[in-house]
Amino acid sequence: KRLSLRCLTAGGDYTASIENHDAWREETMYFTDSVYSSVDIETNVLLQSGGRLAKSAGSRIHKSRTWNKSVSDYKVKTDETLSGLFSGVSKRTRSMTPKEFAIFQNYPNPFNPTTAIRYQIPYDSKVTVKIYNILGQEVMTLVNKQQSAGYYSLNWNGKNDKGSQVTSGIYIYRIVAKSADKTFVKSKKMMLIK
Repeated sequence: KRLSLRCLTAGGDYTASIENHDAWREETMYFTDSVYSSVDIETNVLLQSGGRLAKSAGSRIHKSRTWNKSVSDYKVKTDETLSGLFSGVSKRTRSMTPKEFAIFQNYPNPFNPTTAIRYQIPYDSKVTVKIYNILGQEVMTLVNKQQSAGYYSLNWNGKNDKGSQVTSGIYIYRIVAKSADKTFVKSKKMMLIK
């Protein structure tokens, strides 16, 4: 999706790129994607401004001053957007709180040597994510702590709690998230290959 949007930008179709980025920003469930899309929108606005300036009448000095103001505005807007990503307190962050518990299929799958496991929690919860072998024996605890509502991603490198590499095969990852009034439990399979 981002590649196709960047192609619009590269082709100079800034308006279409802005509109498509805005639509994607509203539909994406990942906060980081929405932040990067917001930055891409600001970039397109800046490029569009430069494109109009290049075609407009007026002195070179006037163009330069206008362009510098556009660049200055761009820096301010992107700084605000990115600071929201790292501070976690912006309006956008609050509006991007998940509406339900979920754990997603790991990626890549099958994998070697590492894979990412993503999940979301709509309320502050005590979260445990563990990996089990096909016999149900615990292999690794990826997380076991209180977490704020939001989106999370964990990496598993195919090692057990002792730091030893596990064998190829099917593994199960399981989340247990306990909030004040709800408990979410879900398991999914993944395959480690060598």
